Amino acid sequence: MPINSLILENFKIFRNATFKFKKYNIITGSNDSGKSTIIHAILTSLKTLTSDPIVRDVVFSFENIEDIIHNHDVEKVTRIEVNGSLPLNYINENLDFSLRLRLSRNNGIIITDVSIGNVQLQDKEVLQATYSYIIKEARIGKYIIRLIPHHLQHTVFNVKVFYPRISIINVDEGLLLLEDAFPSIIYKHVCIIPSLRSFITSKSKLDFLDTSSSIIIKLLEQPKIKYKVSQVLTSIFGREIIIDVKKVKGFDEFYIEDLSSGNRFSLESSSLAQILYVIVHTLSLPKNSTLIIEEPEVHLHPKMQRKFMNELLKLCNENDLQLIITTHSEYIIKSLDNVRNEVVIYYLERSRDNVHIINFDSNLDEVLKKFKQDLEG
Repeated sequence: MPINSLILENFKIFRNATFKFKKYNIITGSNDSGKSTIIHAILTSLKTLTSDPIVRDVVFSFENIEDIIHNHDVEKVTRIEVNGSLPLNYINENLDFSLRLRLSRNNGIIITDVSIGNVQLQDKEVLQATYSYIIKEARIGKYIIRLIPHHLQHTVFNVKVFYPRISIINVDEGLLLLEDAFPSIIYKHVCIIPSLRSFITSKSKLDFLDTSSSIIIKLLEQPKIKYKVSQVLTSIFGREIIIDVKKVKGFDEFYIEDLSSGNRFSLESSSLAQILYVIVHTLSLPKNSTLIIEEPEVHLHPKMQRKFMNELLKLCNENDLQLIITTHSEYIIKSLDNVRNEVVIYYLERSRDNVHIINFDSNLDEVLKKFKQDLEG
């Protein structure tokens, strides 16, 4: 599910910003310049209805809706727009979608101007859905795609949320193939690997590790994924490495074994953790999905960063995945040299009350010069 663009208005430190994405995307810049905010904006749009406490702790690390409004000015309205292409396997079609989100103190969270293919719900129709039952639909071959507005009380902000549900109907057979919240459908084609520094409490960090371990153990039950993960790790580290699962006090735990030394590493004690998360989730994503990674360089030597990125780019190419990375590492950027025609690089600089965005497009050399200038300055 390639994300083609992201538009922000009055979202946290961004007054107005537009990001256009390609297959490979790098967001870099100084500390506190808004790199993670871009990821949070995507998550806020696509996972607005989440009740997952782990996701909430990373994404919604604010207590009130005012915390995401630019300069905490409650008179302002925050807008987020995500545009992309959504693969609908039910009908074997890739359809353009647009999802606009509006947040304000008075009206809460409203997903407005939703469109998928030729079906569109506009602002007033979403709001009127609180009083009447409005359905918008369009036919594609033997299928009907239908958007139906709904509303509920949001568990995080404690405000009312207005959002659409989507249904797909096979008219010829009279079958309902799908009905789900529109953001949830999109989110199934997006995988986000947060930096462990993103968590605001040590407990949530441990919860994330526990949850990720459970997910990885389940995925590693698939022989093809297990074999491929061992292959990729062996290529990265230059020695034979295998992944396995064992029982510890009645619970499944997975471990990494270095066959050259005979050493075993558990997830919690190993710097391989983030690499493992990324590789396993990359292999489990459906084609045409988007993989978002925060700071993949954490705990990795520069040489290892290059090897890791080389393998990751191969996997993204094999599985038609879009990649969005936030990073401080020039080695991550250098690793994109062979795919530079498919790369866009955004460099963020924080000003007093806004962010200056430099679009280097695919010019890796210029962004590396910028790194050097900032270091010498």
